[in-house]
Amino acid sequence: MSSLQIREYSQAVRNVAEAQRIFRDLGVQLLAIGESEPAVRMVMGLLGLNLDLAGQKLIGLSEVYAKATTDSEELRREIATAVLETRAALAVSRDRSRNNLTKVQVEPMNLFRTEHPRQRMKAKPIRQMTTALR
Repeated sequence: MSSLQIREYSQAVRNVAEAQRIFRDLGVQLLAIGESEPAVRMVMGLLGLNLDLAGQKLIGLSEVYAKATTDSEELRREIATAVLETRAALAVSRDRSRNNLTKVQVEPMNLFRTEHPRQRMKAKPIRQMTTALR
């Protein structure tokens, strides 16, 4: 085993440990926000993000990473499954609204063109506007 391979292995071990720590910390933070801030939990729930489920899945993903001591096909499958579950838990999705109170109309935006040709209004001089009021 060369010194380059040893350095690469050491770096990979550090990367896995860092990923495990980040996933665990983020999961704990999401659970803490869900418990301590009911208003935030409710708003995020309305937007389609279940903070508790997302936190639990992130912690579960960190536990799978904590087991990563050797490279094996079984471990790769476990990591892939945990990543997919976490991804699904973090996906923001809402059920369609059944009433008009919370119905949201999504429309495309063109950010390069700031005005629409039909919406152009010619400014009238103030004198014309005041004489029309008399």
